[in-house]
Amino acid sequence: MIRRRKRSAYTLLEIVLALAIAVLLLAALYSAVGYQLRHAQGGRDVTSQTTLSRSVVNRIENDVVSSLALADPARFRNQSMNAQSQQAQQSGQGASGGQATPGQATSGQSTSGKTSSGQATSGQTGSASTASSGMPPTAQPADATDDSNGMPGQLGAVVLPSGVLGDSTSLTLYVSKVPGELYGTRSGDAGQLVSDIRKIQYWLADGGQGLCRQEVRVATAEDALTTAPPAGDVNNYLLAPEVKAIEYRYFDGSAWQDSWDSTTLGDDGVTPLGSPRAIEVRVGVLPPGGKDGDELKYYRHTIAIQTANGLTQATNGGGTSP
Repeated sequence: MIRRRKRSAYTLLEIVLALAIAVLLLAALYSAVGYQLRHAQGGRDVTSQTTLSRSVVNRIENDVVSSLALADPARFRNQSMNAQSQQAQQSGQGASGGQATPGQATSGQSTSGKTSSGQATSGQTGSASTASSGMPPTAQPADATDDSNGMPGQLGAVVLPSGVLGDSTSLTLYVSKVPGELYGTRSGDAGQLVSDIRKIQYWLADGGQGLCRQEVRVATAEDALTTAPPAGDVNNYLLAPEVKAIEYRYFDGSAWQDSWDSTTLGDDGVTPLGSPRAIEVRVGVLPPGGKDGDELKYYRHTIAIQTANGLTQATNGGGTSP
């Protein structure tokens, strides 16, 4: 008779201990995998924020470096001198000629009617006053007419502010660049009226909807000379909804300023300041998946403007140094 040898089995204690060790190992593995996934997601979020902020800043930088500059600051001084000489001549003629006959223009006044000799005259008051202050003449509307005879009036040149207009939260640029619509890269570009001088504006939409951008393609458009944000649907101008805060500062060559106006006259009282030496842009980006009120991640970038004239100061010789 063959006797079978009995095999010893696992006890309940051994099974419970083995299960406990397996649970601890699985928990440690789960924690390690979760930790790795969280760090990987955090890295992707940082990369996404950095890429977004870099794209926004590069877009602003490309527009800033194309801003119009004062190619020849001396022309403003020449205009001022010519205007002063014209005013002096007109004052001298008015003083020596006595009273003007009916239909003739007196000194410093303009008229579109005919004189006693039958010749039409046109005054230079508007251009002389603006040139004497060093500022360019204002734009004339396209439908300007002469009230005296109903004939179309003489249209003046549309003069846009040169360079940069902005404060700490908004930025308006008048730039010069080759219109991309000439190549017809997008549908609807064919036959569109455009120009190489444009107005580009950046501002934050109300309610924290994001950073908006508007590009006025026609320099003679009605909204080309205003710095107010355009009305209408914000989605038509929305550039980056993740940008919830933006700040600008302007470097004049010696200190940072909170606002800038390129049309402001310099120390000589004739030449406009033009563009600043540099513009600092500070962008606040909302983290991916964040909600309004969460802490923003800020990125700062300084844009140098190589064509800026800097400060205009009067010299002992009577001239100015831009």
